[in-house]
Amino acid sequence: MATEGIRKVREAEEKAEDMIDDAAEQADRITADAKLEAARRLSAAQDRARKEIERIRRELESEADREIRAIDEAEERDRAGVMREARARMGEAVKVVMEVLER
Repeated sequence: MATEGIRKVREAEEKAEDMIDDAAEQADRITADAKLEAARRLSAAQDRARKEIERIRRELESEADREIRAIDEAEERDRAGVMREARARMGEAVKVVMEVLER
């Protein structure tokens, strides 16, 4: 009878060890799955961040281009105004010189 009790204790110990091993394997699988899912989520977040950075870069470039065009257009208008003023003054200067020469 004592032998039967020892055998049952050993069987219980083996069953407990098997359960512990199974639980450890399951924990390893869960951990590996969680790491894989975390890596997938991180990769997806990085992709979204890269896309957002690219969108912002394009938007900033477009805004900078618009500002440069506006500055160029304003410079052209100013230059045209200065040239008109210069021609007008040149005409006046020619008149003054002509008047001085006629005296």
